[in-house]
Amino acid sequence: MRPPEPFSRTRHNDAPSSKHLDVENSLATYLDAYPRRITIQHWQLRDLIHCPNRAGEIYAVNRRRILRHDLDSGRSEVACELPFEPTSMTVRHGYLAAGGQSSQLEIRRSPPSPFAPHTLSLPPPPSGPSDSIFKGHCGGSVNNALRVAQDASHQQRLFVCNNDDTVKIFSLSTGTLISTVHCPVAINHCALSPDGKNMVCVGDNRHTYVYVATPTGYRINTVYTENNDCGDVL
Repeated sequence: MRPPEPFSRTRHNDAPSSKHLDVENSLATYLDAYPRRITIQHWQLRDLIHCPNRAGEIYAVNRRRILRHDLDSGRSEVACELPFEPTSMTVRHGYLAAGGQSSQLEIRRSPPSPFAPHTLSLPPPPSGPSDSIFKGHCGGSVNNALRVAQDASHQQRLFVCNNDDTVKIFSLSTGTLISTVHCPVAINHCALSPDGKNMVCVGDNRHTYVYVATPTGYRINTVYTENNDCGDVL
């Protein structure tokens, strides 16, 4: 297998001109461009590149592989090989998850980065059965988006937005499905409040659905209506 191609930094004269960037009124400023061959399986779903907790590290999907790249060293490695081509992916809090077109779902513990200063000279740690938390199908249809977040019980969970009008919630300690939130529409994305007591969902319509945590799960509390399709705005 060929090693993953490194990100190549775009020359500054090829980069967007700063005069076209409203730096003063923007949330971020342009730094550099790193062209990367990232593949997608759906014309709308683009949740296939993530920055985890460690600064300067990027994860991206390339066909059946999830690649990890270090912006400081310019090195790349294969973080995960999959039996399917993902439509969604997330990396957060030491977990890596990928979802597929036919409800495929894989959750695993993300190994320590080989790019960290104290491991630069060491090979990446071997993966094994203990790294896998869940591997199979979660039911339903396309897994549109994945979110690792803390729920109201202060436990880290995986929230799986599926095209079957549900958000499925998985335990990250056991890999079991612990709850299913039934929604009025296919959900494209969800986000949790920092305390996990509220969940916001959007789908293929003009509505934003706000759910509140209860002892038995999340129930719908408020619906906001926008002028246009909310789609994937979280």
